[in-house]
Amino acid sequence: MDNKAMAQRKHGSHPKRKPRKRKNDATALRSVAGSPFNVQYADVNGDSKYELLVQYPVGVHGSKLKVFGWRDGELSELAHLEVGTPVGFDFGDFDGDGRTEIRTEEADWTVGLPYVSAPRVKLVLRWNGICFEEVSRQRKARTVGHEALLDGGSPWPVLFAATVD
Repeated sequence: MDNKAMAQRKHGSHPKRKPRKRKNDATALRSVAGSPFNVQYADVNGDSKYELLVQYPVGVHGSKLKVFGWRDGELSELAHLEVGTPVGFDFGDFDGDGRTEIRTEEADWTVGLPYVSAPRVKLVLRWNGICFEEVSRQRKARTVGHEALLDGGSPWPVLFAATVD
């Protein structure tokens, strides 16, 4: 094997293979195995220019996304999002309208349950020109065993006590 072939094999390229086409505009720049950090780029504000998207963990369970873009010749933070779950953020056209949305999950605190048992809500957000606004919110079913739990249901059986006269 010559040096060129060895270098191609080492770096994962192959002369006969075509690059994979991606499903959406969001493209990973760097992936570090086991790293909770993620850096991507996508046009999230619809200006036909890519923004730099940096997401990382915050606190015990949270995820944060910072969006950077070139403005007036400088790289500056345009916006940030933070959620209380470790799932992070996905980028793409999730509703088929041709614009990039951001998808994540948040704990549903309205049901009055602790974090570990609170149902999750799927959120889809989009840039409105000033900030990110919610496009859709959908409660996600949790599965325990063979049962799906909705609306904060409990995985534990309900026990009834009866008195006999």
